[in-house]
Amino acid sequence: MKKKALLLGMMLTLAVTSVGCGKKEADANITEPIYEESSEEAVVGDVVDNEEEEDLPDGKVRNELTGELIDESLANQRPIAVMVDNESIALPHYGLTQADVVYEMMNSTANGEITRFMALFKDWGSIKQVGSIRSVRPTNFMIAPEYNAVVIHDGGPFYIDAYLKNPWVEHLSGGFARIK
Repeated sequence: MKKKALLLGMMLTLAVTSVGCGKKEADANITEPIYEESSEEAVVGDVVDNEEEEDLPDGKVRNELTGELIDESLANQRPIAVMVDNESIALPHYGLTQADVVYEMMNSTANGEITRFMALFKDWGSIKQVGSIRSVRPTNFMIAPEYNAVVIHDGGPFYIDAYLKNPWVEHLSGGFARIK
């Protein structure tokens, strides 16, 4: 029985090898990178940037969170990252549908694995209400700086203190209340 299995394995290996042998020229092009030559290349260090500047409508820029067009007055406005509760007593949620990006993360395993949302907003001035706002965890202070976002939260456990001392963490905390 072992001899038959070994023979079958060898035959399959031979069959697969012979099928691929005739395609060496075509396969070679698949693995070789294709570069487009451009007369307007900018070299930054070892990186070549040959992207052309996009022609956008007047007064519009791209939202760095979504890629969508937004008013150019928002171009230099930092996004915010708001901590929103996801417990049933916190329903209904407010403002999440206006968020550009929403992360759902487990708060801790100690409280029934309840999750929290971290909602990122570029145009935070247009939001009428967000909530309910809850406390923050270290994970949020690791993700929000990637977006240059100011973290909006209502306190947090003692172990976030070390994260609050980092120069790349900016936040606003306190005084938020549940409303009907």
